[in-house]
Amino acid sequence: IERWAKMWRVSFSAQKTKSLTISNKRDAHQNPNIKFMGSDIEEVVDHKYLGLILSNNLKFNPHIDSICMKARKRLSIIQPLKYKIDRKSLETVYFSFILPVMEYACVVWGGACDTQLAKLEKIHVDAMRLVTGATSRSNIQRLYNETGWLSVQSRIDRAMIIMLFKI
Repeated sequence: IERWAKMWRVSFSAQKTKSLTISNKRDAHQNPNIKFMGSDIEEVVDHKYLGLILSNNLKFNPHIDSICMKARKRLSIIQPLKYKIDRKSLETVYFSFILPVMEYACVVWGGACDTQLAKLEKIHVDAMRLVTGATSRSNIQRLYNETGWLSVQSRIDRAMIIMLFKI
């Protein structure tokens, strides 16, 4: 990489460069240090790239946990609005400011384990309750029928099918 960078006159900052070894091996941390431009490259467990947190085992737990935290925070911000604006406006706020956070790059992480996706589904159901004014004991299937929304898994599947079609 150093030779290529010199040849094409591209400069890299060795201090900002990180190494992420993707492996299932238990002893992957015993790999030798990587040297770049005379300094050791820091080995990281996960790294955020274009808004997507990639981990060394390719599990998307850190990314989905980050998404959940952002979405929950935004949902709590619109919570007080449920008494001040109408249902259609609440729906618009949810679809404009929260759902894009939950769906960003879902074609990459959409194959995550069901327990991780269930966290996102819980936020989605809480948003349906907020929009409809339903209580926490409301039947989830009735909420889906009333709102006409797709589940998180269905939305992910749809995004993957659209991407496959575009390819």
